[in-house]
Amino acid sequence: MQQVMAQDDDKFTAYWTVRRYIGKGSPPREFSSVREQLEFVRVTPGAVGYGDDSPDTRQGVKMLLKKP
Repeated sequence: MQQVMAQDDDKFTAYWTVRRYIGKGSPPREFSSVREQLEFVRVTPGAVGYGDDSPDTRQGVKMLLKKP
């Protein structure tokens, strides 16, 4: 997990370009805001995402992990 989070944009793009080309997956969906992402999580069964810990963004979603 730490290796993935430490990637810069170019490495992230290159990784998913190769994965898509060889038929081994597609990149995670991108959203223009945390609010848009959390709305997708709220209405899509099985979807997961990450965001801040504010009460506004937690409404209607279950928190699985909270980083210290």
